[in-house]
Amino acid sequence: MEQSVAPVKIIEARSVREADIHVLEEIGRGSHGCCYKARCRKTKQLYCMKKVNMAKFSEEKRTLAYHEVDLLRQLSHPNIVSYVDSYENSNQELCIVMEYADHKDCDALIAARQKAVTSATDGGFGEALVWRFVWQLSCAVRHLHSIGIMHRDIKASNVLLSGLRRSLKVVDLGVACRVQHPEELHTSPVGTPMYMAPELVEQEPYDCKADVWSTACLLYCICALRMPFEANNTLQLHHAIVHKEPAPIPDQYSLELHNLLRLMLMKDRMDRVSSHGVLDLIPAALRRHFSCSEHEPPHTMVLTALTFSPRSPPLLAMGSRPHTVEGRRRTRGCGGDIPPLPGRGIENAFIPVRIEVKQHGHNKSLERLSNKPEMPTGSLRRKL
Repeated sequence: MEQSVAPVKIIEARSVREADIHVLEEIGRGSHGCCYKARCRKTKQLYCMKKVNMAKFSEEKRTLAYHEVDLLRQLSHPNIVSYVDSYENSNQELCIVMEYADHKDCDALIAARQKAVTSATDGGFGEALVWRFVWQLSCAVRHLHSIGIMHRDIKASNVLLSGLRRSLKVVDLGVACRVQHPEELHTSPVGTPMYMAPELVEQEPYDCKADVWSTACLLYCICALRMPFEANNTLQLHHAIVHKEPAPIPDQYSLELHNLLRLMLMKDRMDRVSSHGVLDLIPAALRRHFSCSEHEPPHTMVLTALTFSPRSPPLLAMGSRPHTVEGRRRTRGCGGDIPPLPGRGIENAFIPVRIEVKQHGHNKSLERLSNKPEMPTGSLRRKL
């Protein structure tokens, strides 16, 4: 049942705060407003300012506009853009000041990779980077769902990259809604067509698992450099989403990643994994590694190298976890620990390697290395 939006108290214009913000340039435009790069005159801090023209809005639309502000205030997560402040200026524009992401969105990232590939058989980004994106997006979506928010428009242009590590930041809660629990059903068809779950396409009730489907579409595109469902018109697109199966992602990726995307793209929402379940499907060794790397100081960069056994058997039970390595050895010249060399089999398929690099060192070369389709783990280990 659709939940009504509670009215939000209108924020009064504050000329002093408005005077502190200097708009530098436009960085994005939508149907109801624009986003600008801005700087605080006092602190020189960069911000993103979203301006929504409220002059011709009805009272209902004004309430919905302030609803986004109300949701942003509640969020505090490293992979969701941070709210700073908001006010309505003299031009009847709602100005929402947010954290500035100093890199482009995933749309631009994918487009750049598409131009860089040399053949149609080339895949997207290296598996180490893909797993990091899986972790960050899943953590952001799980956080939203855990505090009763369904995003409803997760897509490449709504996920930005920020910071030295190019961390993902989910943005734009303009069509998000509150939920009492993750299984609460809604009926309003909201979202971007190519990212819509089958239940949304068929105008059936949907829940938070629609966000899981949208997240899987983005991760699929990062791997395959194309959307899982494409068509020449909306009718054909809807038919493909409901009745067709997406082509497999490139063979360079592990069976674990194939299986994860398959479970996230289940047609029946009852069979689809939840946002909490997605994190459980990430191998335990990687979960531990990503959890630790989030607490690394900002002057370091984390690179995860993965090795996979050449013919790992398919996962028969999704509860399988990689073998826990107890005896770790310190590697000379490396800021992290490297576990013993793996044997064959799925339980030893993953090796996390953490490399700390000074901020003004070789960040660019390591970033390019992490984006290669195949991580040259052997040569990397020899160099260390």
